[in-house]
Amino acid sequence: MARVGFVFDMDGTLLDLEPLHFAAWQRAVRQTRKDGTKLSHTFIESCVGIPTQDVGRRVAKEVGITDANALTELKRKIFRNTSSADVRAFDGVVDAIDSISRGPVKLGFCTGSDRDVANSMLEASGLSKYFDPEIRISNDDVEHSKPHPEPYVSAAKQLSLPSDTCFAFEDSPTGCTSAKRANYRCVLGITTSFDASALKKAGADVIFPTTAEAIRWATNRVSRQHLLICDFDHSLIDCNSDTHIFKVLDPELLEEMKMIRKTDPRFGAGKWTALMDHMITKLLMPMKPEDRRAKLVGALSTCPMFDEVKTILTRFKRVHGKRGRIIVLSDANTFFIDVILRHLKIRHLFEDVIYSNSASWERVSTPEAGEDNAGEVLRVRPYHDGSHKCNLCPPNLCKGKVMRTILASYGDKQRPIVAYLGDGGGDFCPCANLSQGDVVFARKNWTLHRKLLKIKTREANLFAWENGSDLIDGFRQECFI
Repeated sequence: MARVGFVFDMDGTLLDLEPLHFAAWQRAVRQTRKDGTKLSHTFIESCVGIPTQDVGRRVAKEVGITDANALTELKRKIFRNTSSADVRAFDGVVDAIDSISRGPVKLGFCTGSDRDVANSMLEASGLSKYFDPEIRISNDDVEHSKPHPEPYVSAAKQLSLPSDTCFAFEDSPTGCTSAKRANYRCVLGITTSFDASALKKAGADVIFPTTAEAIRWATNRVSRQHLLICDFDHSLIDCNSDTHIFKVLDPELLEEMKMIRKTDPRFGAGKWTALMDHMITKLLMPMKPEDRRAKLVGALSTCPMFDEVKTILTRFKRVHGKRGRIIVLSDANTFFIDVILRHLKIRHLFEDVIYSNSASWERVSTPEAGEDNAGEVLRVRPYHDGSHKCNLCPPNLCKGKVMRTILASYGDKQRPIVAYLGDGGGDFCPCANLSQGDVVFARKNWTLHRKLLKIKTREANLFAWENGSDLIDGFRQECFI
Protein backbone atom coordinates (compact mmCIF):
# COMPACT_ATOMS: atom_id res chain seq x y z
CA MET A 1 0.00 0.00 0.00
CA ALA A 2 1.24 3.50 -0.83
CA ARG A 3 1.94 5.55 2.29
CA VAL A 4 -1.07 7.64 3.26
CA GLY A 5 -2.03 9.77 6.23
CA PHE A 6 -5.28 10.00 8.16
CA VAL A 7 -5.42 13.41 9.85
CA PHE A 8 -8.09 13.99 12.49
CA ASP A 9 -9.71 17.06 13.95
CA MET A 10 -10.48 16.68 17.66
CA ASP A 11 -13.64 18.46 18.85
CA GLY A 12 -16.71 16.95 17.20
CA THR A 13 -14.66 14.44 15.23
CA LEU A 14 -12.69 12.26 17.64
CA LEU A 15 -14.15 13.54 20.89
CA ASP A 16 -17.62 14.65 21.91
CA LEU A 17 -16.44 17.89 23.53
CA GLU A 18 -18.89 20.43 22.19
CA PRO A 19 -21.27 20.11 25.20
CA LEU A 20 -18.30 20.61 27.54
CA HIS A 21 -17.18 23.72 25.65
CA PHE A 22 -20.70 25.12 25.80
CA ALA A 23 -20.89 24.54 29.56
CA ALA A 24 -17.49 26.18 30.09
CA TRP A 25 -18.41 29.29 28.08
CA GLN A 26 -21.76 29.50 29.84
CA ARG A 27 -20.08 29.35 33.24
CA ALA A 28 -17.40 31.91 32.25
CA VAL A 29 -20.09 34.36 31.10
CA ARG A 30 -22.11 33.81 34.27
CA GLN A 31 -19.08 34.42 36.52
CA THR A 32 -18.08 37.53 34.57
CA ARG A 33 -21.46 39.21 34.13
CA LYS A 34 -23.05 38.02 37.40
CA ASP A 35 -26.49 39.04 36.10
CA GLY A 36 -27.83 35.77 34.74
CA THR A 37 -26.86 36.42 31.11
CA LYS A 38 -26.81 33.19 29.11
CA LEU A 39 -25.52 32.11 25.72
CA SER A 40 -27.81 30.30 23.31
CA HIS A 41 -26.97 26.89 21.89
CA THR A 42 -27.46 28.33 18.41
CA PHE A 43 -24.78 30.95 19.00
CA ILE A 44 -22.22 28.47 20.34
CA GLU A 45 -22.94 26.09 17.47
CA SER A 46 -22.02 28.90 15.06
CA CYS A 47 -18.58 28.98 16.69
CA VAL A 48 -17.74 25.31 16.15
CA GLY A 49 -14.41 24.87 14.38
CA ILE A 50 -13.15 28.35 15.32
CA PRO A 51 -10.05 28.80 17.57
CA THR A 52 -10.74 29.56 21.23
CA GLN A 53 -9.32 33.11 21.12
CA ASP A 54 -11.60 34.03 18.22
CA VAL A 55 -14.61 32.46 19.93
CA GLY A 56 -13.80 34.52 23.03
CA ARG A 57 -14.05 37.74 21.04
CA ARG A 58 -17.37 36.66 19.55
CA VAL A 59 -18.78 35.66 22.92
CA ALA A 60 -17.64 38.89 24.54
CA LYS A 61 -19.33 40.93 21.82
CA GLU A 62 -22.50 38.82 22.03
CA VAL A 63 -22.98 39.37 25.79
CA GLY A 64 -21.43 42.82 26.13
CA ILE A 65 -18.18 41.98 27.95
CA THR A 66 -15.36 44.41 27.24
CA ASP A 67 -12.35 42.27 28.24
CA ALA A 68 -12.48 39.39 25.79
CA ASN A 69 -9.04 38.13 26.75
CA ALA A 70 -9.95 37.78 30.42
CA LEU A 71 -13.18 36.00 29.46
CA THR A 72 -11.25 33.59 27.25
CA GLU A 73 -8.69 32.79 29.93
CA LEU A 74 -11.45 32.12 32.44
CA LYS A 75 -13.16 29.75 30.00
CA ARG A 76 -9.85 27.94 29.43
CA LYS A 77 -9.33 27.55 33.16
CA ILE A 78 -12.84 26.15 33.61
CA PHE A 79 -12.44 23.78 30.66
CA ARG A 80 -9.05 22.50 31.86
CA ASN A 81 -10.68 21.54 35.16
CA THR A 82 -13.23 19.39 33.33
CA SER A 83 -13.34 15.98 34.93
CA SER A 84 -11.66 13.32 32.82
CA ALA A 85 -14.73 11.20 33.43
CA ASP A 86 -16.74 13.66 31.30
CA VAL A 87 -14.38 13.39 28.32
CA ARG A 88 -15.35 10.70 25.86
CA ALA A 89 -14.59 9.65 22.34
CA PHE A 90 -17.47 9.12 19.96
CA ASP A 91 -18.81 5.59 19.77
CA GLY A 92 -16.53 3.23 17.87
CA VAL A 93 -13.71 5.74 17.44
CA VAL A 94 -11.20 4.18 19.83
CA ASP A 95 -11.64 0.73 18.29
CA ALA A 96 -11.43 2.12 14.75
CA ILE A 97 -8.28 4.11 15.51
CA ASP A 98 -6.73 1.10 17.23
CA SER A 99 -7.41 -1.12 14.21
CA ILE A 100 -5.58 1.17 11.78
CA SER A 101 -2.75 2.13 14.14
CA ARG A 102 -1.01 -1.20 13.48
CA GLY A 103 -1.07 -0.79 9.69
CA PRO A 104 0.80 1.37 7.16
CA VAL A 105 -1.51 4.37 7.60
CA LYS A 106 0.12 7.28 9.43
CA LEU A 107 -2.09 9.00 12.01
CA GLY A 108 -2.08 12.78 12.18
CA PHE A 109 -3.82 15.31 14.42
CA CYS A 110 -5.01 18.83 13.61
CA THR A 111 -7.09 20.85 16.06
CA GLY A 112 -7.99 24.48 16.61
CA SER A 113 -7.73 23.97 20.37
CA ASP A 114 -4.76 25.04 22.47
CA ARG A 115 -1.96 22.49 22.83
CA ASP A 116 -2.34 21.86 26.56
CA VAL A 117 -6.10 21.41 26.21
CA ALA A 118 -5.70 19.04 23.27
CA ASN A 119 -3.10 16.97 25.09
CA SER A 120 -5.19 16.66 28.25
CA MET A 121 -8.33 15.73 26.28
CA LEU A 122 -6.52 13.05 24.30
CA GLU A 123 -5.10 11.63 27.50
CA ALA A 124 -8.48 11.58 29.23
CA SER A 125 -10.15 9.87 26.25
CA GLY A 126 -7.58 7.10 25.90
CA LEU A 127 -6.51 8.25 22.42
CA SER A 128 -3.22 9.90 23.36
CA LYS A 129 -1.12 6.79 22.69
CA TYR A 130 -2.16 6.75 19.03
CA PHE A 131 -0.96 10.28 18.24
CA ASP A 132 2.71 11.02 18.72
CA PRO A 133 3.01 14.41 20.52
CA GLU A 134 5.57 15.46 17.91
CA ILE A 135 3.07 15.25 15.07
CA ARG A 136 0.14 17.00 16.78
CA ILE A 137 -0.85 20.36 15.31
CA SER A 138 -2.74 22.72 17.61
CA ASN A 139 -3.65 26.38 17.52
CA ASP A 140 -0.31 27.13 19.21
CA ASP A 141 1.63 25.68 16.28
CA VAL A 142 0.30 27.85 13.45
CA GLU A 143 0.12 31.51 12.57
CA HIS A 144 -3.15 31.14 10.66
CA SER A 145 -6.04 29.09 11.99
CA LYS A 146 -8.67 27.10 10.06
CA PRO A 147 -10.11 27.78 7.45
CA HIS A 148 -6.61 28.82 6.33
CA PRO A 149 -4.76 25.80 4.85
CA GLU A 150 -1.75 26.21 7.18
CA PRO A 151 -2.97 23.81 9.92
CA TYR A 152 -3.52 20.91 7.52
CA VAL A 153 -0.41 21.69 5.48
CA SER A 154 1.55 21.56 8.74
CA ALA A 155 -0.10 18.29 9.79
CA ALA A 156 0.95 16.61 6.53
CA LYS A 157 4.51 17.93 6.90
CA GLN A 158 4.69 16.49 10.41
CA LEU A 159 3.85 13.11 8.90
CA SER A 160 6.50 13.60 6.18
CA LEU A 161 3.80 13.06 3.56
CA PRO A 162 2.58 15.16 0.61
CA SER A 163 -0.79 16.74 1.36
CA ASP A 164 -2.39 15.00 -1.61
CA THR A 165 -1.77 11.59 -0.04
CA CYS A 166 -3.66 12.48 3.14
CA PHE A 167 -7.30 12.08 4.23
CA ALA A 168 -8.82 14.71 6.55
CA PHE A 169 -11.60 13.88 9.03
CA GLU A 170 -13.59 16.98 9.96
CA ASP A 171 -16.91 18.02 11.49
CA SER A 172 -16.87 21.76 10.75
CA PRO A 173 -17.03 23.86 7.58
CA THR A 174 -13.89 25.78 8.60
CA GLY A 175 -11.98 22.53 8.99
CA CYS A 176 -13.23 21.12 5.68
CA THR A 177 -12.22 24.31 3.88
CA SER A 178 -8.79 24.24 5.51
CA ALA A 179 -8.12 20.66 4.40
CA LYS A 180 -9.48 21.26 0.91
CA ARG A 181 -7.29 24.34 0.48
CA ALA A 182 -4.34 22.27 1.68
CA ASN A 183 -4.95 19.94 -1.30
CA TYR A 184 -5.78 16.83 0.72
CA ARG A 185 -6.63 13.77 -1.31
CA CYS A 186 -9.99 13.39 0.42
CA VAL A 187 -11.93 15.44 2.97
CA LEU A 188 -14.41 13.36 4.97
CA GLY A 189 -17.18 15.39 6.56
CA ILE A 190 -18.75 14.10 9.79
CA THR A 191 -22.26 15.38 10.53
CA THR A 192 -21.92 15.55 14.33
CA SER A 193 -22.03 19.36 14.37
CA PHE A 194 -23.23 20.55 10.95
CA ASP A 195 -25.49 19.14 8.27
CA ALA A 196 -24.19 17.54 5.09
CA SER A 197 -24.95 20.51 2.83
CA ALA A 198 -22.85 22.89 4.95
CA LEU A 199 -19.90 20.48 4.95
CA LYS A 200 -20.21 19.79 1.21
CA LYS A 201 -20.31 23.50 0.46
CA ALA A 202 -17.17 23.97 2.54
CA GLY A 203 -15.23 21.32 0.62
CA ALA A 204 -16.07 17.88 2.04
CA ASP A 205 -15.79 15.18 -0.61
CA VAL A 206 -17.83 12.51 1.16
CA ILE A 207 -20.17 12.68 4.14
CA PHE A 208 -20.67 10.27 7.05
CA PRO A 209 -22.88 10.33 10.14
CA THR A 210 -20.09 9.05 12.40
CA THR A 211 -16.31 9.15 12.50
CA ALA A 212 -16.11 5.39 12.92
CA GLU A 213 -17.96 4.87 9.63
CA ALA A 214 -15.70 7.38 7.90
CA ILE A 215 -12.59 5.55 9.14
CA ARG A 216 -13.90 2.20 7.92
CA TRP A 217 -14.70 3.67 4.49
CA ALA A 218 -11.30 5.36 4.14
CA THR A 219 -9.46 2.25 5.33
CA ASN A 220 -11.25 0.19 2.70
CA ARG A 221 -10.29 2.73 0.06
CA VAL A 222 -6.57 2.70 0.83
CA SER A 223 -6.19 -1.01 1.57
CA ARG A 224 -7.80 -2.44 -1.57
CA GLN A 225 -6.40 -2.48 -5.08
CA HIS A 226 -7.88 -0.07 -7.62
CA LEU A 227 -8.72 -0.70 -11.27
CA LEU A 228 -9.48 2.10 -13.72
CA ILE A 229 -11.20 0.78 -16.86
CA CYS A 230 -11.37 3.31 -19.69
CA ASP A 231 -13.45 3.27 -22.81
CA PHE A 232 -11.54 5.16 -25.50
CA ASP A 233 -13.62 7.16 -27.99
CA HIS A 234 -15.54 10.07 -26.42
CA SER A 235 -14.24 9.01 -22.99
CA LEU A 236 -10.46 8.83 -22.81
CA ILE A 237 -10.25 11.05 -25.89
CA ASP A 238 -12.84 13.63 -26.93
CA CYS A 239 -13.73 12.27 -30.38
CA ASN A 240 -14.47 9.09 -32.31
CA SER A 241 -11.06 8.00 -33.58
CA ASP A 242 -12.67 5.83 -36.30
CA THR A 243 -14.49 8.70 -37.98
CA HIS A 244 -11.81 11.26 -37.10
CA ILE A 245 -9.30 9.84 -39.59
CA PHE A 246 -11.76 10.30 -42.43
CA LYS A 247 -12.57 13.87 -41.39
CA VAL A 248 -8.84 14.64 -41.59
CA LEU A 249 -7.77 12.58 -44.60
CA ASP A 250 -10.84 12.25 -46.85
CA PRO A 251 -14.17 13.78 -45.69
CA GLU A 252 -15.96 12.45 -48.79
CA LEU A 253 -15.28 8.89 -47.69
CA LEU A 254 -16.99 9.65 -44.39
CA GLU A 255 -20.18 10.46 -46.25
CA GLU A 256 -19.78 7.35 -48.37
CA MET A 257 -19.33 5.28 -45.22
CA LYS A 258 -22.63 6.57 -43.85
CA MET A 259 -24.41 5.57 -47.05
CA ILE A 260 -22.78 2.11 -47.19
CA ARG A 261 -23.82 1.43 -43.62
CA LYS A 262 -27.44 2.05 -44.57
CA THR A 263 -27.48 0.17 -47.87
CA ASP A 264 -25.00 -2.72 -47.66
CA PRO A 265 -26.13 -5.59 -45.37
CA ARG A 266 -22.50 -6.63 -44.85
CA PHE A 267 -21.91 -3.44 -42.89
CA GLY A 268 -25.24 -2.75 -41.17
CA ALA A 269 -26.19 -2.66 -37.50
CA GLY A 270 -23.73 -4.50 -35.24
CA LYS A 271 -21.10 -4.73 -37.97
CA TRP A 272 -19.10 -1.58 -37.35
CA THR A 273 -15.75 -3.40 -37.18
CA ALA A 274 -16.28 -4.95 -40.61
CA LEU A 275 -17.26 -1.54 -41.98
CA MET A 276 -14.11 0.08 -40.56
CA ASP A 277 -11.90 -2.67 -42.00
CA HIS A 278 -13.46 -2.10 -45.42
CA MET A 279 -13.28 1.70 -45.27
CA ILE A 280 -9.71 1.93 -43.95
CA THR A 281 -8.55 -0.19 -46.88
CA LYS A 282 -10.47 2.10 -49.23
CA LEU A 283 -8.87 5.14 -47.58
CA LEU A 284 -5.29 3.87 -47.75
CA MET A 285 -5.07 2.08 -51.09
CA PRO A 286 -4.96 5.22 -53.28
CA MET A 287 -1.98 6.49 -51.27
CA LYS A 288 1.62 5.56 -51.99
CA PRO A 289 2.45 2.50 -49.88
CA GLU A 290 5.33 4.27 -48.16
CA ASP A 291 3.04 7.15 -47.09
CA ARG A 292 0.12 5.21 -45.64
CA ARG A 293 1.33 4.56 -42.11
CA ALA A 294 2.69 8.08 -41.65
CA LYS A 295 -0.50 9.75 -42.90
CA LEU A 296 -2.68 7.59 -40.67
CA VAL A 297 -0.48 8.25 -37.66
CA GLY A 298 -0.55 11.97 -38.44
CA ALA A 299 -4.35 12.01 -38.55
CA LEU A 300 -4.63 10.03 -35.31
CA SER A 301 -2.23 12.43 -33.61
CA THR A 302 -4.78 15.23 -34.00
CA CYS A 303 -7.40 13.47 -31.85
CA PRO A 304 -8.31 15.85 -28.99
CA MET A 305 -8.15 14.94 -25.30
CA PHE A 306 -9.22 16.84 -22.19
CA ASP A 307 -6.10 18.03 -20.33
CA GLU A 308 -7.71 16.96 -17.07
CA VAL A 309 -7.86 13.33 -18.24
CA LYS A 310 -4.08 13.19 -18.46
CA THR A 311 -3.91 14.65 -14.94
CA ILE A 312 -6.35 12.00 -13.66
CA LEU A 313 -4.35 9.14 -15.17
CA THR A 314 -1.03 10.43 -13.85
CA ARG A 315 -2.42 11.08 -10.36
CA PHE A 316 -4.13 7.68 -10.27
CA LYS A 317 -0.83 5.88 -10.88
CA ARG A 318 1.05 8.06 -8.42
CA VAL A 319 -1.53 7.64 -5.65
CA HIS A 320 -2.03 3.89 -6.01
CA GLY A 321 1.37 2.79 -7.31
CA LYS A 322 1.55 -0.92 -8.09
CA ARG A 323 -1.87 -1.43 -6.52
CA GLY A 324 -3.53 0.66 -9.22
CA ARG A 325 -4.01 -0.59 -12.79
CA ILE A 326 -5.29 1.38 -15.78
CA ILE A 327 -6.56 -0.49 -18.82
CA VAL A 328 -8.35 0.36 -22.06
CA LEU A 329 -11.49 -1.58 -22.92
CA SER A 330 -12.66 -0.18 -26.22
CA ASP A 331 -14.54 -0.86 -29.44
CA ALA A 332 -11.89 1.08 -31.40
CA ASN A 333 -8.78 -0.93 -32.38
CA THR A 334 -5.36 -1.65 -30.92
CA PHE A 335 -3.37 0.34 -33.49
CA PHE A 336 -5.39 3.53 -33.17
CA ILE A 337 -5.31 3.38 -29.38
CA ASP A 338 -1.58 2.67 -29.17
CA VAL A 339 -0.67 5.48 -31.58
CA ILE A 340 -2.81 8.06 -29.80
CA LEU A 341 -1.61 7.11 -26.31
CA ARG A 342 2.01 7.31 -27.44
CA HIS A 343 1.42 10.68 -29.09
CA LEU A 344 -0.10 11.96 -25.84
CA LYS A 345 2.89 10.52 -23.93
CA ILE A 346 0.72 8.45 -21.60
CA ARG A 347 1.12 4.95 -23.05
CA HIS A 348 3.39 3.97 -20.13
CA LEU A 349 0.52 4.49 -17.67
CA PHE A 350 -1.47 1.59 -19.10
CA GLU A 351 -1.08 -2.16 -18.87
CA ASP A 352 0.63 -3.72 -21.88
CA VAL A 353 -2.62 -5.32 -22.99
CA ILE A 354 -5.21 -3.15 -24.73
CA TYR A 355 -8.59 -4.87 -24.82
CA SER A 356 -9.93 -3.88 -28.23
CA ASN A 357 -10.40 -5.08 -31.78
CA SER A 358 -7.06 -6.24 -33.16
CA ALA A 359 -5.38 -4.25 -35.92
CA SER A 360 -2.32 -5.18 -37.96
CA TRP A 361 -0.61 -4.08 -41.16
CA GLU A 362 -1.04 -6.65 -43.91
CA ARG A 363 0.00 -6.75 -47.54
CA VAL A 364 -3.00 -6.22 -49.80
CA SER A 365 -3.40 -5.59 -53.52
CA THR A 366 -6.51 -5.03 -55.61
CA PRO A 367 -7.05 -5.20 -59.36
CA GLU A 368 -8.04 -1.55 -59.38
CA ALA A 369 -4.88 -0.36 -57.64
CA GLY A 370 -2.45 -2.54 -59.57
CA GLU A 371 0.69 -4.20 -58.30
CA ASP A 372 2.60 -0.91 -58.18
CA ASN A 373 0.27 0.34 -55.47
CA ALA A 374 0.20 -2.82 -53.37
CA GLY A 375 2.03 -2.74 -50.05
CA GLU A 376 0.49 -2.88 -46.60
CA VAL A 377 -2.79 -1.54 -45.27
CA LEU A 378 -4.26 -1.66 -41.79
CA ARG A 379 -6.71 -4.52 -41.30
CA VAL A 380 -9.10 -4.58 -38.33
CA ARG A 381 -10.43 -7.80 -36.83
CA PRO A 382 -13.08 -8.24 -34.11
CA TYR A 383 -12.00 -9.02 -30.54
CA HIS A 384 -14.78 -11.61 -30.21
CA ASP A 385 -16.02 -13.79 -33.03
CA GLY A 386 -19.67 -13.27 -32.14
CA SER A 387 -19.91 -16.32 -29.90
CA HIS A 388 -20.12 -14.42 -26.60
CA LYS A 389 -23.94 -14.72 -26.68
CA CYS A 390 -24.52 -11.38 -24.95
CA ASN A 391 -27.63 -9.64 -26.25
CA LEU A 392 -26.50 -6.32 -24.79
CA CYS A 393 -23.28 -6.08 -26.82
CA PRO A 394 -22.32 -6.03 -30.50
CA PRO A 395 -20.93 -9.29 -31.98
CA ASN A 396 -17.35 -8.03 -32.13
CA LEU A 397 -16.89 -7.29 -28.40
CA CYS A 398 -18.68 -8.00 -25.13
CA LYS A 399 -17.03 -5.67 -22.67
CA GLY A 400 -18.85 -7.30 -19.77
CA LYS A 401 -17.27 -10.67 -20.55
CA VAL A 402 -13.80 -9.12 -20.77
CA MET A 403 -14.28 -7.25 -17.49
CA ARG A 404 -15.44 -10.38 -15.68
CA THR A 405 -12.30 -12.19 -16.86
CA ILE A 406 -10.12 -9.33 -15.64
CA LEU A 407 -11.78 -9.24 -12.21
CA ALA A 408 -11.61 -13.03 -11.87
CA SER A 409 -7.82 -12.81 -12.25
CA TYR A 410 -7.65 -10.99 -8.90
CA GLY A 411 -9.34 -13.79 -6.96
CA ASP A 412 -12.39 -13.49 -4.71
CA LYS A 413 -10.58 -11.94 -1.74
CA GLN A 414 -8.55 -9.42 -3.75
CA ARG A 415 -11.26 -7.87 -5.94
CA PRO A 416 -10.29 -4.27 -6.69
CA ILE A 417 -12.43 -1.17 -6.43
CA VAL A 418 -13.38 -0.31 -10.01
CA ALA A 419 -13.67 3.10 -11.63
CA TYR A 420 -15.22 2.83 -15.11
CA LEU A 421 -14.97 5.72 -17.56
CA GLY A 422 -17.42 5.40 -20.46
CA ASP A 423 -20.12 6.92 -22.60
CA GLY A 424 -21.84 4.56 -25.03
CA GLY A 425 -24.20 1.63 -25.19
CA GLY A 426 -21.30 -0.82 -25.38
CA ASP A 427 -20.28 0.22 -21.86
CA PHE A 428 -23.66 -0.66 -20.37
CA CYS A 429 -23.06 -4.41 -20.03
CA PRO A 430 -19.99 -4.13 -17.75
CA CYS A 431 -21.28 -1.13 -15.81
CA ALA A 432 -24.65 -2.67 -15.02
CA ASN A 433 -22.87 -5.45 -13.13
CA LEU A 434 -20.44 -3.42 -11.02
CA SER A 435 -20.65 -3.66 -7.23
CA GLN A 436 -21.09 -1.38 -4.24
CA GLY A 437 -18.04 0.82 -3.86
CA ASP A 438 -17.35 0.88 -7.60
CA VAL A 439 -18.01 4.09 -9.54
CA VAL A 440 -19.17 4.64 -13.13
CA PHE A 441 -18.07 7.95 -14.64
CA ALA A 442 -20.62 8.24 -17.46
CA ARG A 443 -20.73 11.09 -19.97
CA LYS A 444 -23.84 13.06 -19.10
CA ASN A 445 -26.95 12.38 -21.20
CA TRP A 446 -25.09 9.97 -23.48
CA THR A 447 -26.37 6.41 -23.97
CA LEU A 448 -24.57 4.85 -21.00
CA HIS A 449 -25.80 7.53 -18.61
CA ARG A 450 -29.40 7.31 -19.80
CA LYS A 451 -29.47 3.52 -19.51
CA LEU A 452 -27.92 3.41 -16.05
CA LEU A 453 -30.43 5.93 -14.72
CA LYS A 454 -33.18 3.42 -15.51
CA ILE A 455 -31.66 0.70 -13.28
CA LYS A 456 -33.21 1.06 -9.84
CA THR A 457 -31.14 -1.78 -8.35
CA ARG A 458 -27.78 -0.41 -9.53
CA GLU A 459 -25.11 -0.98 -6.86
CA ALA A 460 -22.23 1.13 -8.20
CA ASN A 461 -22.19 4.89 -7.75
CA LEU A 462 -22.95 6.93 -10.86
CA PHE A 463 -21.13 10.19 -11.59
CA ALA A 464 -22.20 12.16 -14.67
CA TRP A 465 -19.68 14.40 -16.42
CA GLU A 466 -19.71 16.80 -19.34
CA ASN A 467 -16.09 17.98 -19.55
CA GLY A 468 -12.62 17.47 -18.13
CA SER A 469 -13.26 19.74 -15.17
CA ASP A 470 -16.28 17.64 -14.16
CA LEU A 471 -14.22 14.48 -14.48
CA ILE A 472 -11.36 15.58 -12.27
CA ASP A 473 -13.87 16.82 -9.66
CA GLY A 474 -15.57 13.42 -9.77
CA PHE A 475 -12.38 11.42 -9.37
CA ARG A 476 -11.41 13.59 -6.41
CA GLN A 477 -14.87 13.38 -4.88
CA GLU A 478 -14.78 9.59 -5.09
CA CYS A 479 -11.19 9.61 -3.71
CA PHE A 480 -9.60 7.81 -6.65
CA ILE A 481 -6.98 10.54 -6.96
